[in-house]
Amino acid sequence: EIQAFSSFPYIGMMMLSILFLCCLLSAAIVVVSGFKTAIVVGSGPAGLASALVLAKRHGYQVTVLESAERIDVYDPRKGYPFLIGERGQRLTKLFPSLLHEPLKERGVGVEGPTQLVSIPSDPNEVVDLEPKAITIFRPSGERFWVPRHEFTKILLDAATKTENIKLVNGVSCREIKAESDSEIIVCTESKDKSGSPVLEEFKSSIVIAADGMNSAVRESLSKPESPLSKWVNGKPKGFQVKRWNSPSSGLKFKTLHMNPKATIPVGDGTEYQIPFNTQTFFAVRSVFKSPKTAISFGILPCREVPSRAMNVIRLANHDIWKIRDGNELKEWFSKAFPRLDFGSSNNPLIGQEELDRFAANDGLTLPPIQYSPELQVQSPTGNAAVVILGDAAHTFPPDLGEGVNSGLEDVVALDEALTNNEKPGEMATAYSKARKPETKALVKIATYGAPFQYGQSGGLLTVKKMLWTLNFAGRLILSKLSFGLTPPQLAIQISQTNLPYSSVWKRAQILTFSLWTVFAGIMARAFGLV
Repeated sequence: EIQAFSSFPYIGMMMLSILFLCCLLSAAIVVVSGFKTAIVVGSGPAGLASALVLAKRHGYQVTVLESAERIDVYDPRKGYPFLIGERGQRLTKLFPSLLHEPLKERGVGVEGPTQLVSIPSDPNEVVDLEPKAITIFRPSGERFWVPRHEFTKILLDAATKTENIKLVNGVSCREIKAESDSEIIVCTESKDKSGSPVLEEFKSSIVIAADGMNSAVRESLSKPESPLSKWVNGKPKGFQVKRWNSPSSGLKFKTLHMNPKATIPVGDGTEYQIPFNTQTFFAVRSVFKSPKTAISFGILPCREVPSRAMNVIRLANHDIWKIRDGNELKEWFSKAFPRLDFGSSNNPLIGQEELDRFAANDGLTLPPIQYSPELQVQSPTGNAAVVILGDAAHTFPPDLGEGVNSGLEDVVALDEALTNNEKPGEMATAYSKARKPETKALVKIATYGAPFQYGQSGGLLTVKKMLWTLNFAGRLILSKLSFGLTPPQLAIQISQTNLPYSSVWKRAQILTFSLWTVFAGIMARAFGLV
């Protein structure tokens, strides 16, 4: 009896321990499965921004799933810069110390009209180093040029510092399923050390699809056999993208990195080093003029870094894409740009290693214009929802520089929907109501905005470019003659105003209808019909 009595405290402690573990387990289940958890698929700018909004502004436990093993590694193929305008800064200003201040520190702020220095191809012609303002474009507010990898790193640093954000790399989304009307399963695949596939499931009540133009989440929803097809707004057809080409779709591009210490002959016996931390753009023209050989280097503002990126964007049949050897490329560049040094000195504009990399690289292709007609699906009770944003919702070539800005604006709309709605379904409905008209207008603006800025010409392209130029000039002149009562062309509207995309498109359509009405009236009167 004494022995049994003496063991009672240990039994009691064991029972208390079990009870405590049960409490922890129940709490863990809430964290994994409750409303206050979210999964973000994709860790590009829109994905990381979504994670920050969910975690820091709304208290969610967020898991970010990314197919790449690392996103903080610099990829020279994607060394192009972002221009973060006022639309994108609506997001960064939500996190002043985490995002906006680092953006100002690592980017180059520009205001007012674009300042351009054009460097002619003839080495005997003296370069006019006084920047010329392109006054037809007067962007509103301050914008920031920042290298793509630097902006991604700003977002990644902020996410890493946030305790309730978990980053999971190296996992690819395969499909999404419904566990219940309050829980969604994201099925993923990764590789173990031996290369064998590892299947894993992540569960939550909210899934944010930010996994790019080839979104696996959106693709899963678009299949007739999708488990979520019976949910509210879950018709697969709504997630089958609408896709078409603009004149810039299909153009090939590669990023070329110049020696930041290289100099350019001015033509008067002096040398000029292109400065950093300047608002000025530099355009270097080539002596080649035909559609298959014409080329130019565009040097954009940036902070001082080990190398400086220049984009080469040309037709897929351009001669430069046929060159796969660095020495051959050096010879071709030397003929195209006789003013520039590609290896005759110890300080060439582009080093041999970079020439070899550029020639061997397959490059990338400017995407078609596409968008998802539907942006959300939710369970019948509204206790679980999937939201699509960023490039997963809308993709287009970089003609207007609105890709990253529109994605960040999607995230601002997500933040507002989360602020004003408690249930995931209500949040998803509010987000979709706000962004569907903007998405449809955005892709139309991208189609007609500025698709001919890459020197495309030849055949039908020349005719289309001429018609686009006439339309651009006509709307610009009409806007000036009417003292701004009629809107200028779309590209100017986008740069000069912060109007919603839907308002910009509506204004353009009203003017188009009015012009056609006037034209029809004139023709009818000319032929005696009225």
